[in-house]
Amino acid sequence: MGEVELVTKQGDSMVRKLLYEAANSILTRSRGNFALKTWAQKFAKRRGMRKARVALAKGGLPSSCTRCCVTALSSKREVR
Repeated sequence: MGEVELVTKQGDSMVRKLLYEAANSILTRSRGNFALKTWAQKFAKRRGMRKARVALAKGGLPSSCTRCCVTALSSKREVR
């Protein structure tokens, strides 16, 4: 597997959109409590919901989780 980098505006716009939507789902739709959601909720209280979504989408999450998300999103995109 290749090196995973932070998501920037120079990257693929579809991947950026999908990561933002995933972050939104984690913050607003998921019912369970898990470390990533807890981290994002604390961040949202300090900085606001919009910035928390962007932080999750840009790679504010642990690198192991980033690799999983990018791999999953890449595989979904190839299927379409």
